[in-house]
Amino acid sequence: MESNEILKDLRESNGLTMREVSEATGMATSLISDYETGKKAIGMKVAVRFADFYNVSLDYLLGRTTVKHIATEPTPEDSERKERIIAKYEKLSENMRALCMEMFRQISTVMDAEIAEAINREQKSEIRFSPAKNTAIARDKNNPYREPPTPEQLKSFTPVPEDNDL
Repeated sequence: MESNEILKDLRESNGLTMREVSEATGMATSLISDYETGKKAIGMKVAVRFADFYNVSLDYLLGRTTVKHIATEPTPEDSERKERIIAKYEKLSENMRALCMEMFRQISTVMDAEIAEAINREQKSEIRFSPAKNTAIARDKNNPYREPPTPEQLKSFTPVPEDNDL
């Protein structure tokens, strides 16, 4: 489903008129109509405003997932996984525990650096969503002619499979 169709579906499933959405979000009714019909591309700030208003994730709003909400509270599965990890950790020798803690520290340091870099990149980029292509288009503000990654380049990134044992 395209983002414009998702917007319309969210509005209708919540029993709202375009006018009500307009008043609640501070956007003109004609603009809401343009977004819902796909006449106007949804910018990132607008997408965030809609996601907050409808209480859905950006990924859902942009058609990247069918899961509407991001879990903010731990699920029972999270608790079970945590208990299995703790049980395995407690069975380790002191040396292995120390090794695990050092590994976690290193992972944390790398993640902190990557998060800082992503924030820095985000501040230098303008991100727009194209409902026609159902993709986000990033442009580097310092180099507006730089193209976003091609689908072939994106295929080279493979997700890490989940370890169902943990």
